[in-house]
Amino acid sequence: MIQPVRNAANAIKAVSTHIQVAYDLGREACWEGVPGMVDLLDGGRRKGFLESPDTLYSIGFINIERGYNYRVIVMPSCAFCTVISLHSADRQSSLEFFNDTSRHSEYPVSALLGDGLSGPDKIDSSAYSGMTQVMVRQYFYDRKHSQDLPLPVIERSGLMAQALSGKKKISARYEVTSKFLRWRLRMLFGMKYMQMRLGDKLPRNKFVTSEEVALLFRGIKTSLARIGISTFHYLVCMFDIKESQVMRIHYRPSKNRYFAFCLNNNWMQGLDIKNREAVHLNSRQMKMDREGGYTLYVGNQDPGLGNFLDLGDCSQGVISFREIGTEGEARRPHCEVLTYQNLYETSNR
Repeated sequence: MIQPVRNAANAIKAVSTHIQVAYDLGREACWEGVPGMVDLLDGGRRKGFLESPDTLYSIGFINIERGYNYRVIVMPSCAFCTVISLHSADRQSSLEFFNDTSRHSEYPVSALLGDGLSGPDKIDSSAYSGMTQVMVRQYFYDRKHSQDLPLPVIERSGLMAQALSGKKKISARYEVTSKFLRWRLRMLFGMKYMQMRLGDKLPRNKFVTSEEVALLFRGIKTSLARIGISTFHYLVCMFDIKESQVMRIHYRPSKNRYFAFCLNNNWMQGLDIKNREAVHLNSRQMKMDREGGYTLYVGNQDPGLGNFLDLGDCSQGVISFREIGTEGEARRPHCEVLTYQNLYETSNR
């Protein structure tokens, strides 16, 4: 497919995906105070915004009112990390729960949201009001564990869930749908704007942090800041790899923590490769080098040297990187673009 045609098709898919999620959220906004949650990726049948297939993303909206507490209950699973977040237009509050055994937990994870609350399982919601987004992210080492799970449940203290009707129902659905669409489309087109300007500010084929991007493009600073979590590191690399080239990425983590690389097109959605496993690898799936680091190859053909991500017929897009459970400044993966011939020559030395 010709590149401009592919870009246009990917843009339509990206926007339509967010519209689908907004529609699903609107349908759930029919219960007073505590609408149901929605699987952002619909069991892997749709794509999101730089989301990874080994994670279950659940989204819902609660109508925060003063004097009420809200509890988010996440059912038992083998997720090694669960994050419960509140999102508004200019802030984010999160709780992180780690299960280092990576075995199936016997107990649910829950968080209590309310005015002035503090503690390891509580979020102070006093800075939020009205329809507010709740997001639950459950991270797994294997994507098969993220499928066919019950979605989290939201309860409101002192109130039985009651169905909305008439104008209240229409109003709630409109508010939820419009708020979600504004946020997601702002991130989508903000990142696209960043890509268009990146060539003038930063080199391609190099990982950059969201903080560096925010300094260059202040107009999307708020949207990018809402992606991150305190002990998570997010990096992106705008790649430009020709058919005869391969990118070699080397990364040595500071600790034995989860990290992952994921291939996305220019509209921040996972590549359309027949083997979906070939566009995403996490640290548990990658082979370690003898020196203790990890080497990853990105191209349209597997050089047979170890960890590999398949570009298919895509030459430009975004490689997203995330590392969980780290503190301090992020270590950057080192990238170099070589021809396949040069790669084989350097590998045989």
